[in-house]
Amino acid sequence: MPSVLHRSIPDSVASHLNVRSSDGRCINLILSCNSSMCDVRQRIAMGLGIPLQSVHSMVLTMTGAGGSQGSVVSAELSMVSDLINIAGSSGVKILVENCHLLCPKASYDIVKILEHWMSPILSTKAAYRIATTTLRDFLIEVLHEPTSRHALNPAHANRVFARVSRGQELLKKLGMSVSSNAVYANAGLDTRPLQVALDHLTATAAAAVVPTTSPSRTHARSTTMGPRHRRLREFIDFSYENLLRFESIRIGLDAEVLNQLPLQEMTSHSMLGMVNSGHYDCGICLEQFAVGDVVIRLPCFHTFHQHCATTWLTTSKKCPNDMIEVSTDKPS
Repeated sequence: MPSVLHRSIPDSVASHLNVRSSDGRCINLILSCNSSMCDVRQRIAMGLGIPLQSVHSMVLTMTGAGGSQGSVVSAELSMVSDLINIAGSSGVKILVENCHLLCPKASYDIVKILEHWMSPILSTKAAYRIATTTLRDFLIEVLHEPTSRHALNPAHANRVFARVSRGQELLKKLGMSVSSNAVYANAGLDTRPLQVALDHLTATAAAAVVPTTSPSRTHARSTTMGPRHRRLREFIDFSYENLLRFESIRIGLDAEVLNQLPLQEMTSHSMLGMVNSGHYDCGICLEQFAVGDVVIRLPCFHTFHQHCATTWLTTSKKCPNDMIEVSTDKPS
């Protein structure tokens, strides 16, 4: 067997890793040579839709410019530079031999949908934030007690997942059964795709947290600052993540203006009128109005639950539906 020539490779050299499976899954990774192989295995699992708990069960074989066909990627490899040395090239192809045994291909489609939802553009939209939060809470509930039957309210699920790209398709790929009474997960459901979805949601949420590193002098001064000053200070570096969060700093309506907005208690007659107009749910919490609910009608004639509208208008002066600024002034 020919010996493997080990070369000294600078850490700055990037490696292109093409990973595929026998059932058609494929991802491409750009890695630094000083990347840990443990992290690489986790990224492969996340990208191909394999539960993180099965990451050490993956059987990886490699081909490269200098590597032999079907060389097994040993679990003893610690760095990407070791992998490049064995392959003899910075462009390495990896085949996950047992991918189909670790999780069905539907989990790979689930990952692609969630990656689209959590793109920098869509993740800032309220509809996608609500969908991911609703999905994460439901997955935690199902995986916590997999032997019980869990259900989502079908009207609520339809409103949430119909407003996002491929939302209904995602529910089906997760194995959810849809009936007129509920969207539910049976006790015998394969929970591996659900675990993949939860892994992806958890990892993406953790990556979205922006760490704040301030000098000790600044930290000492921040204890005397108000909440708004401390939040504004996070944007001094104008990083991309902070700019995405900049929209959250808003100035809401004055309490005097907010108190002038008309309140109304929903009756059967008013409910009938809203159902006929097709606007029978709150555009903030997405729940249907019910008889007895106290609602606020804005000057643009959009209606919301009182507590939803009050919370919204304390941080924004605009209607969440049409983004028209709320004002109680009558036109002259």
